Amino acid sequence: MKDEQKAEDELVKKRAAFLQKQQKKAEEARLRKQQLKAESELKRDEARRKAEEERQRKEDEKTRRELIKQEYLRRKQQEMLEEHGLVKPKTPKPKQKHRPKTVLREESSSDNFSKGSSTREIVHCLFLFFMLLLKCERKPTVIPLNTFVFSCSLYLFLA
Repeated sequence: MKDEQKAEDELVKKRAAFLQKQQKKAEEARLRKQQLKAESELKRDEARRKAEEERQRKEDEKTRRELIKQEYLRRKQQEMLEEHGLVKPKTPKPKQKHRPKTVLREESSSDNFSKGSSTREIVHCLFLFFMLLLKCERKPTVIPLNTFVFSCSLYLFLA
């Protein structure tokens, strides 16, 4: 009886080990299947993205070529009109000089004219300010002429 009991216990243990191995193999197969599915999805997305980029690049290139062609045709037509005297030839425009940007200072304007500032310094600063405005503004009427003349004469008188 002990031998039979031992044999049965051995069979139960072997069967349990076999079932456990089967479950482990099934779990590994399931995980492998999920991983392959995820990888194939990534590859599909990557291929879709690359195809979209390629399509966009081709579209951009086509648009660029069309613009170049249109510009070429426009210039050729302009040259033909100029040759026949229907339009005046275009002269290249001189490049415009850039106006200087104003310099921002941390100190306020009230700090510039402290109690020790002389009238001459204040008038000099006003004169330079009006000169700068006159140079930078496209409309010289921004500064009233009498104000400008007065500040100039005051500057010359005190200088």
